[in-house]
Amino acid sequence: GKPRRGGQSALRSRFYAKSADGLLPCSLRFVDRFLRWECGRHLLGLGLFPDAKEISESVACLQAVLEHCAQHAFSPASGDTLVVCVGDGRTPRTA
Repeated sequence: GKPRRGGQSALRSRFYAKSADGLLPCSLRFVDRFLRWECGRHLLGLGLFPDAKEISESVACLQAVLEHCAQHAFSPASGDTLVVCVGDGRTPRTA
């Protein structure tokens, strides 16, 4: 095949690395976290999340914001903090 650039190769191996049996690894930790939240059950009841992909994307977004806030020593719980997440879909699910 074509030689890959170093950056793309590292990215592909991180996100698309297959196991010995040829399967892509799958982690359900974000979905599990969502299902443990009392609000998660309520949001499911409202029909806002049609599938596990949408749940995983929203919780991953929240996790990224929390990690970024911790690195810069400000709290998402502070009234002085505003986080704007621009989405690409028609239905906002992460707020």
